[in-house]
Amino acid sequence: MLSNQADSLKRQNNITPIGEAIAGFLKQFGLEQKYNETRIICEWSEIAGHFLASRTKKIFIRYDKLYLELSSAPLRHDALMYQTELLGRIKAHLNGYEVVKEIVFI
Repeated sequence: MLSNQADSLKRQNNITPIGEAIAGFLKQFGLEQKYNETRIICEWSEIAGHFLASRTKKIFIRYDKLYLELSSAPLRHDALMYQTELLGRIKAHLNGYEVVKEIVFI
């Protein structure tokens, strides 16, 4: 019985929080970049705001570039002026992890 308690205490000291375990798994298997790319696409409305997100027709990431197809040319022009701010929002949303280096409006 004493041995079981000692084993239980050893296991409790080696407990890793689930967030750290998942992050370690993603990093170990080289999935961190793809996971963060997917987060950008899935959480686009949180990052860009409802107005821009609702007018985004297509969104995808290739070779560290975020490609956005917006519903109108004037909106594309306005978004182009806020490109640096959008990149900052993306980086902040991912806690400083830089996934996207450029935004391309198509």
